[in-house]
Amino acid sequence: MKIKKKVWIIISSIIAIILVFVILIGGVYLKHKHDEKELVAQSEKVAEKYIKEKEHSDVEFTHYEFTPMHTLMLYGYFKKNNKEIVVQMEKNGHKLEVGSYAKE
Repeated sequence: MKIKKKVWIIISSIIAIILVFVILIGGVYLKHKHDEKELVAQSEKVAEKYIKEKEHSDVEFTHYEFTPMHTLMLYGYFKKNNKEIVVQMEKNGHKLEVGSYAKE
């Protein structure tokens, strides 16, 4: 009987540790995704202002991606003529650098 009780305690302890580990990893992942969405929202505002100043046009962003070097690529289109645009944003120290080009 004592051996079964010890085995049960060991197994339940292992399950509890695994459960805590899974919950922690899930929390970190959700925090990362939240921060990513916040960064994209802020970057879209900066890019919209940049495009408004450079192209004198409003832009609508449809999707984004991060490159392996942590560059943010925003994809969208000009509202006035539906021409596609890609905006590349890089963080250089505390400064955000923006570059854009319209797709043909």
